[in-house]
Amino acid sequence: MRLTLLSSASALTLAATFGQAYAAPDFTGVLEVYGGAGWASDRNFFLGADDPYFYGGKAKGYWSLSPDVHLQIDLFAQQTDNVINNWSSSDATVYGGSMHLLHPIGESARVGVAGSVWSNDVFDLPPLSGQLEVTYGLVALEGQYFTTNWTFSGQVGYFDDFSCGNCFVALTSGEYVRGKARYYFDDNTALTAEAMEMWGSYDDLMFTNKSLHSTTLGLEFERKFDASKFSGFLGVNYQRDAIDKYGSTSSVQTTSVSLGFKYYFDQPSVRSNDETGAELDTPTFGNAPALSGIMKF
Repeated sequence: MRLTLLSSASALTLAATFGQAYAAPDFTGVLEVYGGAGWASDRNFFLGADDPYFYGGKAKGYWSLSPDVHLQIDLFAQQTDNVINNWSSSDATVYGGSMHLLHPIGESARVGVAGSVWSNDVFDLPPLSGQLEVTYGLVALEGQYFTTNWTFSGQVGYFDDFSCGNCFVALTSGEYVRGKARYYFDDNTALTAEAMEMWGSYDDLMFTNKSLHSTTLGLEFERKFDASKFSGFLGVNYQRDAIDKYGSTSSVQTTSVSLGFKYYFDQPSVRSNDETGAELDTPTFGNAPALSGIMKF
């Protein structure tokens, strides 16, 4: 229900945004939808990891406020199901938005700051009935550097929880660093490799300040036909969440495959959007399949 309401609100927001875009020639944007499935394995995981499947979407808008200051605004949502094995209700929903303030450095780089707010609705957790609902905020520094055939991106940030309802276990805060390298075979064909490390902490009813370490590796191929506004992409992702408590480690490893499509508004190529459009994003934590990291006892 929440995802349906968010989708409706996002559609209305997008309609209004693109309506204004025609009066603002410096506006560009990207719409994205995707879906996929994963295969999970676990070690010392109390509840048992299942093989999840997921679907979601993103909407990004980009404005040149001045030659020195550019603005990007994002909306995003994802639904994930089959997170825990042999569990009657095993789903999670994440939705939120982010903002980026960027400063171009000639035609070779962009640097900026980002902020994000998102909410997680996670399936019923024992011994409670009702969803675990957590709202997080994130701040980050980010940048891009462009060469002849490559784009290199980096981001480092901190996140913390604003509120938590029905909390039994919940990720409370953490830091992360991520890097991305994209190679262009031509202006509309790209291969992207990404890596991210996150270090977080959380509490439960018995123990406090337990540590979570998450590693994510991804590879994505994207192709856009020159005469079309649409592109298709195929991605492979690996994620390992490990929790340490008094020298004992539990972990969940998930490998997933995703397929999706993007619509580019007023951008002639994938590469032009990378260098002058809404290409940046922010991660989310505490949601599925990453929520496996907060479920250790």
